[in-house]
Amino acid sequence: MPGVIIHPDLSQIEWRMIAHETQEPKLIRAYRNDEDIHSNLCFDATGHRPADEDERKIWKAVGFARVYGVGLAKF
Repeated sequence: MPGVIIHPDLSQIEWRMIAHETQEPKLIRAYRNDEDIHSNLCFDATGHRPADEDERKIWKAVGFARVYGVGLAKF
């Protein structure tokens, strides 16, 4: 029998684990509604969605900094 190649979808796996462990309602809702976590963070902080992928990447970095406890000195 030939081997099987598995290609798991690890999209935002860390955020999915955080949502599961913390039971954070906004994260759970976002995953249930197939929303983008980083765009949601931008919207929650500024009231608008990221204008482009570059702005989304900034909010992605902010989100991970919050999760991993990075202070302002690291930016």
